[in-house]
Amino acid sequence: MKQFEPTRLTDYSESALAAELRRVATLIGAGRFTVTEFERHARVARQTLIRRFGGWREALVAAGLPHLYNEPCLSVKSHKQLAKHFSDDELLEEVRAVARKLETTRLTKRLFNEHARINGESVRRLFGNWDDVLRAAGLEQVPVGRRYSDDQCHENLLDVWTFYGRPPKYKEMSRLPSKVGGKAYVLRWGTWTKAIHAFAAKVESDLRAPETTSGESEVIQESTGLVRNAQPLPAPERRDIRIGLRYAVLRRDRFRCVLCGRTPATDVDCVLHVDHIEPFSRGGKTVLENLRSTCSTCNLGRGNRE
Repeated sequence: MKQFEPTRLTDYSESALAAELRRVATLIGAGRFTVTEFERHARVARQTLIRRFGGWREALVAAGLPHLYNEPCLSVKSHKQLAKHFSDDELLEEVRAVARKLETTRLTKRLFNEHARINGESVRRLFGNWDDVLRAAGLEQVPVGRRYSDDQCHENLLDVWTFYGRPPKYKEMSRLPSKVGGKAYVLRWGTWTKAIHAFAAKVESDLRAPETTSGESEVIQESTGLVRNAQPLPAPERRDIRIGLRYAVLRRDRFRCVLCGRTPATDVDCVLHVDHIEPFSRGGKTVLENLRSTCSTCNLGRGNRE
């Protein structure tokens, strides 16, 4: 599977680097804009920014984002020393405070580490395990070991792939819009690379046999009032769009709305859909040539005119 869009900058001027900083800042939104978060989303290494501007803070100032500067995070050792100054009740209140901030009762240690003043491992050691921490804080335990089907994993991977406009990285599967963590993919396919290849195989399988029938049967109401299952319709005659075909359309359209040009990679509010050019209700076929990528705004507006 070929990558369809460059993942690195080609222009390293100060204006281009500043624009990249602003793009990533928009992508992250209200989260902490740290060097680590920048590198997760950026198309340029932080060393390039530091060499060009003299430092992380200076780079943010040059991009017009000085308000996003955060003081360097405490080391794990510093977190342990800091935890010693808190009572057990104060540590549990910190856990509850983070849960309130995130508006969730199912707080993972990873989320706690991203938003708390204290490292979750330091808290965990005092109570035994993270479930014990949540129980003591009066929060729900986070369910583990949920089984996802292949289709659920592939659908989620397509959502994240569309969001970034490129193959996602393993660590990105633990952040929204992903609903399935990277560990689930590793447990199912062995490695993250094998999971990506499994997705590619699914796409290729869908595209190799575009005329094959779906596994679902059409239900027909006969004049007698009885319901029977008819033979499955060929894929082009069905409204639903297989994942491989959706991926092919999104990739062809460079993961952006063909009507307004918006893309999730630079506009976090953009949600892409694949819809029929000639409406299915008017006889349009579910084939590559009759499908296109549109954002939710354009798709809704078009739907209202049908």
